[in-house]
Amino acid sequence: MSADADGDGVRDWTIFDGDRVADALIPADDDLDGDGVENIWDERPLVRSRKPRANELPAHLISKRAKAAQRSLYEKFQILAIDHTDMHAPKVLEELTSILEDARARGVFRRPGNWKYLYAFAGHDDRHNQGAFHPRLEAISVGGELTYSDVKDRRRLRETLLHEIGHAVFFDQMRDDEIEGLNRLAGWPLGEGPRLRDSLMKPFKGADTDGAVISKYSRRNFHEWFAESFASYVLMGVRPPRAKVRRPVLVHAHADEAPASGGGRRDFLRPLRDPVFAWFKQKFGGPF
Repeated sequence: MSADADGDGVRDWTIFDGDRVADALIPADDDLDGDGVENIWDERPLVRSRKPRANELPAHLISKRAKAAQRSLYEKFQILAIDHTDMHAPKVLEELTSILEDARARGVFRRPGNWKYLYAFAGHDDRHNQGAFHPRLEAISVGGELTYSDVKDRRRLRETLLHEIGHAVFFDQMRDDEIEGLNRLAGWPLGEGPRLRDSLMKPFKGADTDGAVISKYSRRNFHEWFAESFASYVLMGVRPPRAKVRRPVLVHAHADEAPASGGGRRDFLRPLRDPVFAWFKQKFGGPF
């Protein structure tokens, strides 16, 4: 773990992805060979090579199944979609581009600066382990062709993408004082001050008297509550804040919460209640 191939004083590898221990080693040095080309863009990241021209996608990064959608997403939003253990599905990249175009047109939020890449992972699905945000990698991961060769539920996909964008937004754009104010407003029993961020992983165990439970999954911790609330705001902000969602929708879930009997976990993703809705509007904007 102490290797430093280019002698720049930055260790080559880490086992941490943000605050989590990763399943595999992650490059801690974004340019292992010191040639000025980030590892992801470098076809031979351990051998010095030329820097690619602006907006040029190196051959090793061009998606096998979603080349046109990959280029459109990158040219419009500088998000690079990368095939990994799965190949990207064109419909997923087209849906993400549509979400970002709509958000930009409505002035809902600005793209977080800590999000550069979108990976297609075979370990994700559209039901129990839909996606993840990886802070150290500056990436979101979702399923690819194995999961989305045919998008049967567009709403579910949009919720998944916006939930993971919500995690990136939280880390990139939320100050401690804003977190303190929002957790009080939402009814979360969290602490304040220097230990605030340590308490954000605590589950919500109280009654839903103040609208803290935007969905069952949001009880997991404040991070998940924020991501669910962000998705609700962007997707349903055009509804009156007190409106009821009459049909159940499948919300973000992880593999460790998958029902033993199989099948999706049904849940309500509610519109935000008035004070929280107003907070999100003031923070992120929008024509609602």
